[in-house]
Formats: sequence, structure tokens, C-alpha cells
Amino acid sequence: MNRTNHKHYIVSIMTLLLIASCTTKQSVTVSIVNHSERTSGTKLIEVPLRTISQKLSQAEAVSSSQSLIVLDKEGHQMPIQVTSDSLLLFPVSLEANQQLKFTITYGEKAIQDTIACGQVHPERLSDFAWENDKTAFRTYGPALMAKGWKSYGYDTFHKYGTSKPILNEMYTSECNEKNLEKLRYLRTVDKQKSIEWASTFSFHYDHGHGYDSYSVDQTLGAGASALVVDGQLHYQNCWSSCKILDNGPLRMTAELTFPEMIIQGDTVIEQRIITLDMGDHLNKTTVKYNGLTKVSDVASGIVLHEDGTPETIAAGYGYTHAALYSARQFGQYALDTNNRYMCYVDGTKGTDGSDIGDFYVGMIASQACKRTSKVRFDPAQVKLNNHHDYGYLLMNHKLTKESTLTYYWGTATQKDGEILDLAAWKQWLENYIYFLDHPIEVTIT
Repeated sequence: MNRTNHKHYIVSIMTLLLIASCTTKQSVTVSIVNHSERTSGTKLIEVPLRTISQKLSQAEAVSSSQSLIVLDKEGHQMPIQVTSDSLLLFPVSLEANQQLKFTITYGEKAIQDTIACGQVHPERLSDFAWENDKTAFRTYGPALMAKGWKSYGYDTFHKYGTSKPILNEMYTSECNEKNLEKLRYLRTVDKQKSIEWASTFSFHYDHGHGYDSYSVDQTLGAGASALVVDGQLHYQNCWSSCKILDNGPLRMTAELTFPEMIIQGDTVIEQRIITLDMGDHLNKTTVKYNGLTKVSDVASGIVLHEDGTPETIAAGYGYTHAALYSARQFGQYALDTNNRYMCYVDGTKGTDGSDIGDFYVGMIASQACKRTSKVRFDPAQVKLNNHHDYGYLLMNHKLTKESTLTYYWGTATQKDGEILDLAAWKQWLENYIYFLDHPIEVTIT
């Protein structure tokens, strides 16, 4: 070999070594371990983009999130999402004591379905509605408030039988002007025919994947919060602004801001960050009351439409669903003795009398709250809510002027087949708490 060829040979070897060195740095390994004896259920793993950037040799490529992909051990692409706070998400579900490994690298991203998403619906008084594969919710906005109406808490849809988004289609049908025009006419000439017509398009009737039969009124609904002033809940009205920060495919995050209110001389503005993940029955919600100058009491709660105490059930009076109590659990509830969770069994009796089974509402505190309790409405609250709401399950918390309140709330529908009774719902919530306190181990190399 002459000197020139020898020089070219050395350069080629060095080039190959450099390429090989770069190649080994073009992927990140994520090891995930469930050290417990419990099955985790679906969880979204969060990997900071900064960490990926530090591990990969071509850090500048990380700024193009579309070039990142996640592969399982068989080389199949995982669903992913890059969030507004610079996290790469992908879903896992681990059996007891299971370990899984995934690879983050560059590649052509596969098309994936949207699971968790939300949207403001100006066509229906500015509802903000959101959902995932398990459940669906809405809360009320400025257009409803402008009419002088009040509805404070979270509403929920009974979703079952599909993992696909259903709300946009339901809102399109609900707000179709031709449908509404005919409905308005029929209400003036034949009430029964107007009901029959509404049942063909309204989302208050079940058309195969669920419907809205939940009653919010002027309450906290399925899990809202309120400041407590002199022992009374100080309700906020509808949100004034809504920013959707993440809109799928795996996580929906929204920031809601509410009109200012005067609390013991303080001008207070409430902000809520709501996050709903793929595979989850619960929304993570962080609440901050900007403007508080002193330690305050705050309560998060679930409205009780029925009182399921053993004495009242035995008496068999006062309930919309009393005839079904022998086979069902309407109105029954549970309060965790450790002040960590509470849950309730509601009904799904719709406008047309349709019933798709029990409906479960639950709430978890991020850490033990001051207390959990059942509180009956006073006469003024009963009158305000048209008589048919019994009271609340409440979690009470202390909030300093600088702190935030984080808790989890949500629902499950019996007909979907995963949660079949109150005992199963309690077990699901307890398992959720376990993984909040003992998160899955994630190692990035």
C-alpha cells in the first residue's frame, strides 16, 4: 500500500469510526419498571425533551419534535405526543413487577389516532367540552353567563362502547339549526311531539355511545372547587377565558380563568389547569386563587343527587330511582378514612327515561386533605337547585396565598364494562392513589 492509499485508508477508518460513534448516540433507551404487586393500568410516561437533547448527539434535531419516534422492543412505533411544557409522552401498561424498555430515536412518524382532546363550542353558549377514550366532560363559558344563567360545576357525559372522540359529532347534532327550528315550532303546538323530535338529535338522549343526563344546576357538579367563606361555599360562575394548551393525541390540557370576585376584601381571580390523559378516568386539576392575601379554606366536591344511606334506602322514599335499589346502588357513597378519596354512585336516567346503568363519580386529593365529609344542602340551596339535589361529598383544604390546590376527579360508566359496582370503583381509586404515591420508575440512558 503506497503512502497516499495508506492515508486514504486511515481517513476512511476514522470516518467509519466517527459514523459508528454518532450512530450509537442517535437513540435513547427508556427503562420502565413497576416494582409493585399491582397492575398499573394505562399511564403516560413523561420524558423531558431537554433530557433527550442531552443524550442525543444531534441536539438541534430535537427542536423538530416530528422527527422523534418511540419504539417498543419489537420495533413497533408507540403513540406519542410532545406537550406545551416540552415533555415527550407515550403510554404504557405494566403488570406487577414488570420491566419494559423503549427506544427514542429519529424516524418517520406514523399516523396515529387522537384519543384525548377538547374544544370550545361557541355554537352552544361557549361550552368547553373535552374527552378521552374513557369519559367526557364539559364546563360552561361566558356566553351562558351573558344570558344571566349560572351553572358553576363540571358536567359529564356518560360515554361507553367506543374509544374514539364523540363530542364534536354530538355537538354538531345538538346545535343543528334546522333541528332546533323544528323543535321550537313543535314546542308551540305539541309538547309530546317536540320531545319525540328532540330524542332524534339531542345529546340528552342516548344514540349509541352515551349521553348527558347528569345534573349540575348551581353546584360543584362532578368535581369543581370553591373557596369557603364563613362556612359557606363561595361559588364562582362560568369561566371567562379558556386556553387549550395541549390538544391530543394523548393528553388534553386547558387553562381556565374566571371572573374576579371579592373575598374578605381581596380581589381574587381563580385559575384552573385541567389535564386529561389517554386511558384515565380522572382529570388532574390544579387550582390557584390569585390575589389571596391570607390563608383560606377551599373545598372540592361532588354533588349528591341521591342520599344512599342504609336508613333511607331501607325506607324506600325520596328517590328518583327508589324502585331499582334492590338491584342497584344509586346514591351510595364512600369516604376514605385517611381523607384521601371519596366516591359516589349516580344514576343515568335520561330525559326520555333511558337508563344505561350505574354511573360512578370520584375524587382524590394529591395528599391527605383536612377532612372528607357528607354535607346536606340547607333550605336555600335546595330551593336554588330546584329541590332535587341532596347535598355534597366534600374535601376540605387549607390554602395559603402562594399555594395551589391539586386534586383528581372524574367518572366511569358501568355500561362500558370496566367498573361494575361501587366496590370496584373504590378499588380502582385506591390503586390510582398507590401509583400517585409510588410512581413507576423511569430510567433514561
